[in-house]
Amino acid sequence: ETETDDAAARADGDDGFASLGGLLATTDSAKPHVLFVLVDDMGSNDVGYQSHDMVGVTPFIDGLAEQGVRLKEYYSMHMCTPARAALMSGHYPMRIGMQLENIKPDSPWGMPRELTTMAETLKNLGYNTHGVGKWGLGHSQHGFLPVNRGFDTWYGYLSDEIDYYSHEYPAPFETVEDGATVMASFTDYVFMERSRPYDLQYMPDLNGTHSSELYTQRVQQIVKNANASREPLFVYYASQMTHGPLDVPPRSAFSDAEWARIGADIKGTVRRKFASLLLALDQSVGRVVEEMKRSDVWRDTLFVFASDNGGCWAQGGTNYPLRGGKHFLWEGGVKVPAFVYSELIPSSYRNRAHRGLFHVTDWYPTLVKLVASSNSVLASTNDDDDETTTALEKVDDLDGFFQWEALMGLAEPPRVEVPINVQSYAFTCTGPNGTLLQDADSLGAVSDCADPWHILVRQGNATRAALRYGDWKLLVNEFAEPWYGVPAEGADALGLDLADGSADLGDDEGPMDNCGTAVGTEAHTYLFDLKNDPSETMDLSGEKPEVRDALKARLTELMATEAASIWKAETSEAYGAWASHHNCISPWIDAR
Repeated sequence: ETETDDAAARADGDDGFASLGGLLATTDSAKPHVLFVLVDDMGSNDVGYQSHDMVGVTPFIDGLAEQGVRLKEYYSMHMCTPARAALMSGHYPMRIGMQLENIKPDSPWGMPRELTTMAETLKNLGYNTHGVGKWGLGHSQHGFLPVNRGFDTWYGYLSDEIDYYSHEYPAPFETVEDGATVMASFTDYVFMERSRPYDLQYMPDLNGTHSSELYTQRVQQIVKNANASREPLFVYYASQMTHGPLDVPPRSAFSDAEWARIGADIKGTVRRKFASLLLALDQSVGRVVEEMKRSDVWRDTLFVFASDNGGCWAQGGTNYPLRGGKHFLWEGGVKVPAFVYSELIPSSYRNRAHRGLFHVTDWYPTLVKLVASSNSVLASTNDDDDETTTALEKVDDLDGFFQWEALMGLAEPPRVEVPINVQSYAFTCTGPNGTLLQDADSLGAVSDCADPWHILVRQGNATRAALRYGDWKLLVNEFAEPWYGVPAEGADALGLDLADGSADLGDDEGPMDNCGTAVGTEAHTYLFDLKNDPSETMDLSGEKPEVRDALKARLTELMATEAASIWKAETSEAYGAWASHHNCISPWIDAR
């Protein structure tokens, strides 16, 4: 592809253009609108513009990426809840107790309420804030709900996954009715408003409609309302696509030409079902952008696109040629697609590849400081702006970095390292009395605690962690993962030892497969030179002891800043409250 890199942009750029904010005085909006699309479980090989087999499936997204700024060294977290916590808080999950696991329907914990979310700060800056799709940051108490964390409205689901048609959690729950054990299913699909935070509106009448259509219509309606109000808009579209279960959208939703994009190069039933959800995502983004154009807000919009974590091989995702996938700290689990696009960015700064390190925590300070610089709010002395000024001051205390000038190629990238995660088992996977849980039976569905190899690491009070520093990457007590997936012909020139991946799976009628189970090898320490070995094929921990020890010393410093995990085991106490709320997943600790 033809692209401009960061160094060329710095050499050829307009010295008078320092940030997007400096451009906004000539736009109709005092601040830019922000549309943030977070895709679920999209791996590095799972979107057309950088895929071996999905080329042509996402033409609309590809067009925005090609004309935007593509983040080539973008890191998120290894699974959904830690990624969302990092995005919304601007903090490394290890520092706020969110480093361990996903929040499931019956998880009695959530992101600490004392944290100020990105949505809250944008709200203080005058934005209308709306969320659509997956929340995943807690719902056992009303205070954890998105409308109590900065969002004016939320439309979607609260836990980690749902069926695309029934909108029920895919796995039933064991409950007791009249003394007998029964398996119960619960719906997880609600609408809520900030003005009525205790009034959750359940939507059983929408059962049977594919989620992709419902999300699209909701975002379109938000955009129409924004056009009428002319106030700045923040839409967080946390897409359910492409997470399992792989419920294929209706064929009638696509033209023959669109459906034909799922071409012969996409092999295997599971991979092709994954492609159908990717097709629905592309159509959804396209329809939303078209509505923004009709409503005359697109030209004043900053569009951000990113995945939350690597692809899950058991549910159709692949990260080839990167190693591993979701749940693990290998590149395939944490290095994911991301780009930004806006017509407010001068054309000379678009169609670029940004090669500086960028972490999911960086979006919070980058977006907040960027939109704040678009008018005089930082210099305001009005009493009404005291709360805004305080919120902006707190941004400097985040773990994330302000990255806009670096993204535009106008400054050197501010990051030299990415702490991928620190997970000390002395802090996590503990029982009610603080005792270390030792067996899978006592842990329920908590995959990263229940796996037998994790138990061995935990028994030794070891720390599982990874650090990217410059071009080097250190993994400590991580489990050996293969390279999943079958690439296009000729793409395996690296000679990678490919494991059975999504293209080899044919049974699409079984229960959700878990891609988080360790493959049966004991945890080890690894060192890789990612500049020369991006696929993590050659462990240099023995050959480069001085580098290994230097990174270990830095990792030890980071370990000292780790907070105790706030994970708590799932509880059946929720089921009765759900049953009394139309069989819908909802807060139960302070149920009303």
